[in-house]
Amino acid sequence: YLDASLKERAERRFKELSGLNMKTTLEEVKKDARLRDISDKTRKAGPLRIAKDAVYIDTTAIGIDEVVAKILSKINVS
Repeated sequence: YLDASLKERAERRFKELSGLNMKTTLEEVKKDARLRDISDKTRKAGPLRIAKDAVYIDTTAIGIDEVVAKILSKINVS
């Protein structure tokens, strides 16, 4: 289960939208992410929850290469 702080996810999304020349503010993106989180976690059908057997990886302070390395380190190769 990949996760990151709300602040980090908003900053990443804002950077992505800015790169697409979409006009928004970091605060708007953060607000949208917060509302989406609430909606995802409280919906009646299939609310977002971390599975009991999930491997949790916090990507807040790491880059994509480190995320991939962490994922690969968790894979059992037989």
